[in-house]
Amino acid sequence: MLNVSILIFEIENANYIFFYCMMQLFRFFAVTLCCFFVQILIAQHTKIAATKIDSLLKNGKIEVAENLLLNDSKELKKSHDTIGLAKCFLLLGKTKLVSSRFDEALDYYLKAKPYESYFTKLNKAELYTGLGIVYSRTNILNEAEINFKNALEIYKKNDTERLKILINLGGVYLEEKDRKVLVVYKEALLLCDILQKPNFKTVLFTNLSNYYLLQNNWRSAKANAQKSLGLSDSLHLPISVSTYNNLGYAFVQLKEPEKGILYYKKALPKADLLQQSQLYLNLKNAYRAKNDYQIALQYADSLVVIKDSIAAKQYQEKISALETAYNTKEKQKQITYLKQENVRKKKELTYLILGSLIALFFMVTIAILRAKNVRIKRDLEQSKLRQQFLQLQLNPHFIFNALQQIQFFIFSNKKEESMEYLSRFGKLMRTILENSDREFIHLSDEMDLLTNYLELQKGANENSFDYNIQLDVVNNDIKIPVMLLQPFLENAVVHGLKENNNGNILLVFKQNETTKYLEVQIIDNGRGFENKKANSNLKLHRSMATEIMQDRIKEFNSNNALKIELKVTKAFNDSIFPGTKICLKIPYVNA
Repeated sequence: MLNVSILIFEIENANYIFFYCMMQLFRFFAVTLCCFFVQILIAQHTKIAATKIDSLLKNGKIEVAENLLLNDSKELKKSHDTIGLAKCFLLLGKTKLVSSRFDEALDYYLKAKPYESYFTKLNKAELYTGLGIVYSRTNILNEAEINFKNALEIYKKNDTERLKILINLGGVYLEEKDRKVLVVYKEALLLCDILQKPNFKTVLFTNLSNYYLLQNNWRSAKANAQKSLGLSDSLHLPISVSTYNNLGYAFVQLKEPEKGILYYKKALPKADLLQQSQLYLNLKNAYRAKNDYQIALQYADSLVVIKDSIAAKQYQEKISALETAYNTKEKQKQITYLKQENVRKKKELTYLILGSLIALFFMVTIAILRAKNVRIKRDLEQSKLRQQFLQLQLNPHFIFNALQQIQFFIFSNKKEESMEYLSRFGKLMRTILENSDREFIHLSDEMDLLTNYLELQKGANENSFDYNIQLDVVNNDIKIPVMLLQPFLENAVVHGLKENNNGNILLVFKQNETTKYLEVQIIDNGRGFENKKANSNLKLHRSMATEIMQDRIKEFNSNNALKIELKVTKAFNDSIFPGTKICLKIPYVNA
């Protein structure tokens, strides 16, 4: 009986253990199955989200896509879904990349990168491709190369995505002038044929022409640009400005400037401002290669104008960005101010009830005096700013005129005159820059500036002229308003002596210590005043600098007790060249 009981107990115990093991095994399979279905649901949700975001980006609804993802990221943070959040960061990086906000795109991609082991192959490839594009656009080429290569390791299949990565990787090698671009683009061209994507080949041929231009291989550059051009024509695709420009440049280097000019001109109507700048430069050089200096000079002038337009556009963009930042900051200030104002008003109500009429009168009186004082200070500051602005207007005008003279020497191939002219121009610029933020200048520095200016004009002027300076001062280290006299000299040289082959300019400086005035006379033997048309009154030849100086004199006189006095008369009794005599009384200050 004992043995039978033990046997029964053992059998029952074995049944219990077997049953327990089966329950644990069932539980394991159930948990695994649930996790599997959860992963499928998450993957499906991510796929739907990615598809929706891609659709929004293709339709240009970048801001909508971004707001959706930002809202999702907040929910994912609350639910502690790290993997879902990482994929959300990946999509946010994509939206920032589409809108060319590369620093923000990089930030999101780097937030997603630590979780790449949880990503699908497609997600990993998107991550590497996005990082590669960001690094290439920000000129961190070694990192761009690494990421594009990582993406290629994933995209083994010959499809459009691999083709795009090959083109991007080739672009990196192109920037580095690396011969590996030829290997990469060779594979890309074969893949274009396999996938029947001839439109991609037009881009590849244009990029190859860029590479050969960098290598000074003009024939290969021409051949590839012509392939791109022919393919675009056959597919009825718009021709890129780069293709026309590359082909034109290759022809010019191959001593066929006429053909080069033809392609440059075809590119101009389709070019943006930066491309126009490059095309004008190339046209200038092409006409110089033809020894047609007159047309080359015209394109050089057009290049100056387009560069000014580019600078103005960039300036406007900076202003717009500053205004946006300023408005955001002001809104925050306004919110803070309104909160503080609410608290202040409650206290103020208590003070008004407890305050007396005498205290109230005292406060009102102080407020009136304070407001008046602030208004006076503001008016003085605004007046000073206007004067500085007028001075800034003058300096670029003067520099632009001088640069035109330098340009003339360079195009005329007068080397010695160019060097001497540049030396004097450099001294002149140094004087201007050193005194650009000052209201007054030492008379000795002003004399150096005027002497350099006259020598520069004398070397560049078609009609010869002489000048003489008479200095009758006790101390030539006194200070006078900066850049006040040069525009009048400019008026005499550019306008007055324009038609006189024996021009002469006399400058007379006389110091009056009693009145604290420096008396200046500028006398020329030019054409004199304009009196032929509707104006019968005597008028000084007008130029932009002269108008600015009249405003400067008016502004100076409105803020100073001692005024600048200006008087303009005829210099000589000569019917042809009566000349002009400018008399200035300028208040000075001791250095």
